[in-house]
Amino acid sequence: MSLSFPGLIRLLLSLLFVRLSLSFFAQQAEVTRYDVEQGLPQSMVNHVLQDVDGFIWLGTGDGLARFDGHRFVVYKHDPRDSTTLSHNSIWGLAEKDERHLWVGTRSGLDVLDRRTGRVKQHDTGLTPGQDGCWTILSDIGDELVCYSPLNGHLLRIGPNGQRLRRLVHTESYAMHLHASSGTITQYLQPDSLLTIAVDGGDQVAILPTTQQERVTDLVEIDDRWLMLSDKSAWLWSPARGRQPLPPATQ
Repeated sequence: MSLSFPGLIRLLLSLLFVRLSLSFFAQQAEVTRYDVEQGLPQSMVNHVLQDVDGFIWLGTGDGLARFDGHRFVVYKHDPRDSTTLSHNSIWGLAEKDERHLWVGTRSGLDVLDRRTGRVKQHDTGLTPGQDGCWTILSDIGDELVCYSPLNGHLLRIGPNGQRLRRLVHTESYAMHLHASSGTITQYLQPDSLLTIAVDGGDQVAILPTTQQERVTDLVEIDDRWLMLSDKSAWLWSPARGRQPLPPATQ
């Protein structure tokens, strides 16, 4: 997803307004907390998705949960049952169609039938032990694009089949796919931004990161990148270099 810089500012200010409003009305608002005691498999939720039926799906490090507003239904791996999740560690979620979900796990890419609760592991073309840790970069239209930092492969699944491609670079946990061009941008520790074109050509830019700063995600904004790190957030482009965010946004 590409945002304009003014659009990002409006979004952040809107979120700030909502946060302040919720804080102001905290005494009147009724808040319900859901945690392990209420049926969530783990309190650390890594992925959240709302399906076409309105159910909320939460991917955790210890299972997948479906929430209907009142209770959780938990899906976990059972070594005695081949129709369960291939692993309890969830790496990505996306809707496949009106009935099925894509579930990226530590051990493979699963397809969950929401009506029956049965799971079938998708054949990615990789052998067991190499397969897994599929993060979902895009599920726009009929194509699913996944990347695995475990094996360094990019996987595209569409109406005409699937394509598996090995990226001969260091694994990355912060990636961006430009949906219209197919260009992939990877952040590689400690300071490299790698751009991979559809034809396989690549370019590397060195980022002005500070010591002990780890970039955790990147967002495309016009001709710049919003770099999110464990220390701060800042803007970067080859032409302008590193720029701080406006004070109100920071």
